Amino acid sequence: MAMTCEPEIERFQYWEGQRLRSRDFRDQVGVEAQLRWWHNRALHNTFGVRYGLHVEEVLVQGTLTAVKIECGLAYDCFGRELIIQTEKRIPIPDTVGITAKQVLLVVSYKETAAFPSKREVLNACAPGSVQLEEPQFIWVAVHEFRHEHGVPIAKVKYQGAGRPPEYDHRFRVPPSRALRRPRVASGATIPGDTPWELWTEAVRTGRGLQLVNLGMQVDIDTSAFGFSETPLYFAWLSGQVRKAANIAFFPTPILHIASASYKQFRVRLWMPTLNLLLGGRARKGNQRFESSFINYAREQGLHICWVAVQCMPDVACEPLVECGCSGIGDEGQVTGDRE
Repeated sequence: MAMTCEPEIERFQYWEGQRLRSRDFRDQVGVEAQLRWWHNRALHNTFGVRYGLHVEEVLVQGTLTAVKIECGLAYDCFGRELIIQTEKRIPIPDTVGITAKQVLLVVSYKETAAFPSKREVLNACAPGSVQLEEPQFIWVAVHEFRHEHGVPIAKVKYQGAGRPPEYDHRFRVPPSRALRRPRVASGATIPGDTPWELWTEAVRTGRGLQLVNLGMQVDIDTSAFGFSETPLYFAWLSGQVRKAANIAFFPTPILHIASASYKQFRVRLWMPTLNLLLGGRARKGNQRFESSFINYAREQGLHICWVAVQCMPDVACEPLVECGCSGIGDEGQVTGDRE
């Protein structure tokens, strides 16, 4: 089963004062629908049941005679919407003529031409006479099912001649899950012109609270990248960190990230005083960094490079409040024993 683009994908242009026919509006709606379907299957891989479409067995004197389908929404493999707005009852196929041991109830797209026209519908204004858009339901043998047929929502087993059909409660519909990719961004501050600030914290000592200079810090703005929640930030110090000719100031920064949010984060360089061995002589690293680091960072082109990754969680779909539909339950795939 192949899908054809009717009408063809084209752009409509009108001029002021042009008289439009009903066919013009129908063609434009058809083109917009085709573009939406192309988008659904190309970018979101929407095949399956999105929400609703709960199926329950209907028993008459203990015998399975039909299945009841609640309202809901599904997408076929072409990206087309399969909308059920009212509760449906689909009768079980008669055992006469059934050669397959297992059959699937498949909901498929119903072409517009298959709906009755307004001329065929009498008393269109009368209650209950309005024709709602809805898909069609077909029964397909499990071994003959193809995704082009539609979305399977139920399975029935036939045990043999003289035995009633049995509804398969273990069957799970294929769920539709939007294709969610992580949002990744990267950047860097200007080498040699990074707006470094002094990092100061209040530390409690025997004399009470005292301000202590712990290092340098810089705030990086990420609001332009459109994160909806705090991403995972990765940052590192780049540039010529070591300068052999410098013996008065020898920085040994220890980097970490603080105050992370969806629109900014702070990179801090912890610079404790360390005893180092340089050229056979004992030196103190990070000594007097408060007055030496800014000039040193400009000369050496020190700057911060960073990467941010926002992982997209798999958020459960919300039910339709209007029609009382509920979620589809456990996820699963189309399963069934082949004959």
